Amino acid sequence: MSNGRLSEQMGAMALVDDLRHRRMEIEEHLDLAKREAEVAERIRAYYKSQGIECDDELVNEGVREFFQHRLVFEAKPMNFRERFFGRLIISNAFRLWLIFMLAFAILFGTSFCSGFSRGFSKAYQEAQTQTTQQ
Repeated sequence: MSNGRLSEQMGAMALVDDLRHRRMEIEEHLDLAKREAEVAERIRAYYKSQGIECDDELVNEGVREFFQHRLVFEAKPMNFRERFFGRLIISNAFRLWLIFMLAFAILFGTSFCSGFSRGFSKAYQEAQTQTTQQ
């Protein structure tokens, strides 16, 4: 066997091991009944070690409730102002208005700057002619 083949085999084995470990992790997380039982047992052991008496049904209900809501995203309700601005920002009319206002600001700014520079140069020339005439 040459080095090329051995390195290929080792690379493939590393990939297969990685995939196998990923699958084992996924299967462990997907086995919900087993995970619920493990968590419930750890809770019972904790309460027992602390000397707290707790009903098994209460522990099971709490664990079941936790696992039922653990991967659910619950957004806070938006008030009127947040809904208004959210809808405004995603609307096409707002985007068009924003583009129009930016274009207007650019055009106004360039025309203002060019007019300002023309006026400044004209005033400078008038001042030069007045100083040369005196």
